[in-house]
Amino acid sequence: MSTPRRSPRKPRENASKVQRKECMCQKCPGKGYLQRECPVHSAKATRERNAREKRDKLNLQYRPSTTTPVGSGAPVGSQEKASEDQAPEDPASCNRVEQDVSIQPSPTADPPAPNVEERRVLVGMASDRVTTPKPRSSPQTDEDCDIDPALLPTTPHAPLIDPDNPLFTSGPDSSPGSPFSGASELGPYDQDSASISSTSSPSGTPSKSRGPRVRASLRNPIFGMVEGVQRGEEIWKIARVHALNPQLPTVERIHKRYDEKLSAILCRCEELASETGAWLYLSAQVPTRGVDLVHYASKRLRKEAPDALDRIYNLNLEVVQALVNSKRRDVLQAEMELARARAAEEAAKASEATLRADMESLTRANEEKDMLITNLRALLGPSVLSLLGPGTTMPPPSVP
Repeated sequence: MSTPRRSPRKPRENASKVQRKECMCQKCPGKGYLQRECPVHSAKATRERNAREKRDKLNLQYRPSTTTPVGSGAPVGSQEKASEDQAPEDPASCNRVEQDVSIQPSPTADPPAPNVEERRVLVGMASDRVTTPKPRSSPQTDEDCDIDPALLPTTPHAPLIDPDNPLFTSGPDSSPGSPFSGASELGPYDQDSASISSTSSPSGTPSKSRGPRVRASLRNPIFGMVEGVQRGEEIWKIARVHALNPQLPTVERIHKRYDEKLSAILCRCEELASETGAWLYLSAQVPTRGVDLVHYASKRLRKEAPDALDRIYNLNLEVVQALVNSKRRDVLQAEMELARARAAEEAAKASEATLRADMESLTRANEEKDMLITNLRALLGPSVLSLLGPGTTMPPPSVP
């Protein structure tokens, strides 16, 4: 079955050549307007007009009897009349004005008191009225929408407060009939947050109050004094900057820390010798590295006393070799003593095993003799004693 062939798609015309449709209501001031761009009949203008009509209706319903100052001579509906003159000739707007005038209460009658729900709606609309900017393209004005100051909240963005909520009505200054009572004061949650924010850091964790920073000095050696430092025959007192750490547990960590720290010390030594021109010599060796002595001599010492530097190096090398050998000798002696103790223990165990074997062999021999004597007595009987002679007795059987 063959599928029907589709007709070729027509090429899309250029956007500049497409003619723009005129407004469908035919009431725009000029041609060339689309429905969505019309400043009067577009969806945006319609929404704004409906919201404005609702606000005007509520304001006219709950507006006081007089809105003009005393002595001005202007009637109550003068502003509405002026707004009617300025408004465009729109049937919808005319109907709105007539409807507003028809529902306006008499000047002598008192306006009805709004309940809680209506007051919430009024407050929300009043906040929207304050924060909503006036559209530029709208031909109508909002000057006729005067709002009673009593309906506005204390702050532009104050939240609606429920008078039934005990959080805001439990205070002594709050009353059930005033939904805004206590709104400007701090509640219990606000007080807690204020106290936390005053004692907390920007990250949210409470900041600990630190006292004055204490530095180690000769008057206050909090970490003790450096030992083994002398200036000539006198001891040079130097306060430790940090506390001493114990020896590292493994050889790998010891070698790593030795290389890192010694490299930094040698760099500082070279810097000191370069800045001061001092005769500086440094040698170091860790016991687990053998006799590979690490030594440093400053440039001035190498230049002015090369022979003395060789003697110093040889002396240090002899001392290190002696220390390593003594350590090895001590280790070897301890190992030999341990080997002797192990050999003596093995010999004692072997002698004990031989003694046990001898005891077992003697026990077996005695048992065999006892068995033999018992069998002879059973075979010969009492006639054996008469053959042996008078006064002869048989030995008693041995108890195993």
